[in-house]
Amino acid sequence: MKISPLIVIPARYGLLAGLLGAVMIVVLFYAGRHPFLIPPFLDFRVLLFAVLIFFALREYREYANSGVLYFWQGVLGSYAFIGAFALVGTSAVIITGLAEPDFVGQYVTAMTNLMVQSKANIVEAVGPEAYEIQLRNLPGTTVYTLAADYFLKSLLIGLFLSVIISVIARRIPTT
Repeated sequence: MKISPLIVIPARYGLLAGLLGAVMIVVLFYAGRHPFLIPPFLDFRVLLFAVLIFFALREYREYANSGVLYFWQGVLGSYAFIGAFALVGTSAVIITGLAEPDFVGQYVTAMTNLMVQSKANIVEAVGPEAYEIQLRNLPGTTVYTLAADYFLKSLLIGLFLSVIISVIARRIPTT
């Protein structure tokens, strides 16, 4: 069974991005900047996804689909990319967390400190009950909790970017 280039090309780029993401997780952790404490709008995945999804869709459009890319193809190709990235990146989080026992501990300590320091702002935003629940649940964080968080955030970042990039990269045939 032959898999469509619409899946293969973006998935290949997604695997490459996943490896780069894995390296970034390790580098950030050992550089003293825990990767899970970076605000989502500053997350390296945004730029990485934007650039590599665009190039993956362009390669598919130009070399495998005769210069044509419909919106639905862009979204499907983007999700092939994101799926491959999310699997590799999530695996990297799990491997790093299991190999480095301090990975989760540093996150819990830093997040607890951040929540205590920013209590007034957080309580104002989410309410006192939600704040207390989150603070109480924080010590129970595991590497699998962080991996699930990474996976879901990758999907959400990808959803947003896939629509935008699919519109930018699309090219319909002129008749």
